[in-house]
Amino acid sequence: IEFKKASSQKDFFMCMEVRGLALMMNNMFSRIQIDQTCLHYLAIEDQKTITACRAIVKKNATHLGHVCVLKKYRKSGIGKKLLNYVLNDIKGEFYLNIQVHTIPFYKSLGFEAYGPIFQDAGIDHQKMKIKI
Repeated sequence: IEFKKASSQKDFFMCMEVRGLALMMNNMFSRIQIDQTCLHYLAIEDQKTITACRAIVKKNATHLGHVCVLKKYRKSGIGKKLLNYVLNDIKGEFYLNIQVHTIPFYKSLGFEAYGPIFQDAGIDHQKMKIKI
């Protein structure tokens, strides 16, 4: 499995494809304008993207989002490996808004929950942060 920062248009669209499959996003391509200004990371196995995430680097912290793993690869550790790759590549402070059922996964990486639980698209979410 190869971990990498997206460096070409092909890599970018590989990230978009896995996001669409893993997250079942109805309106995925309306977000491409935002996505074109972000860093994207992916893991590739047999020339197929199996996990991806987006990093929006801001002045004070990096916002991680759209962390997704194809269903076949969930609970295999590949998501944790990708996020460790991202955290070590960028370094600094990170935050994300995650669905509450994924809190244990992010805590296992060292993220801390903060703030109240809130709704996004009718699903309970929690803010989390980490400093590397």
